[in-house]
Amino acid sequence: MGKGVSTIIAVIIMLLITIALAGLAYMIITGLLTTHTGKFIELFGDIVCRSGTPGTYTISIKNAGSEVINVNELSIFIGGTGSAYLKTCTWTNTTLSPGGTTTCTIQENISPGIYALRIVGPANIITGSIACP
Repeated sequence: MGKGVSTIIAVIIMLLITIALAGLAYMIITGLLTTHTGKFIELFGDIVCRSGTPGTYTISIKNAGSEVINVNELSIFIGGTGSAYLKTCTWTNTTLSPGGTTTCTIQENISPGIYALRIVGPANIITGSIACP
C-alpha cells in the first residue's frame, strides 16, 4: 500500500508543476510579467493642435522604461501624406527619469487638417495622427 500512495502523490505533484509552468509561460507570452526596460517612451495625455499663424502642437511624452532619457535622444516628425518633417521642440524637462514626463511645444504656421505623427525614441517608435481644427 505504501508504494501505491507514493506513485499517486508523485503524479499529482508532477501535474501541479506542469500546470504552474504552463501558467507562467502564458503570463510571459501575454505580457503580464514583462516591464519595459531601457529607454522606452509612450504618449502621455492628449496631443493638442491649434492651427493658426503661428499655431502650436503640444505633445506630452512619458518615460515608461527603466533608464533616464535625455530629450536630445527624441525626434518628432510631423507631416502630411507621404512626407514628414523633423520638428524642433521647446521642452518642459530636458531629462526624463523613469516614470517622468515632459511636454514638447512646437510653434509654426499650421493649416487645419490631419497630420501624421512619428516620435522616435531610443528603444521604440510611436506613430499616430494629429487633427488640427
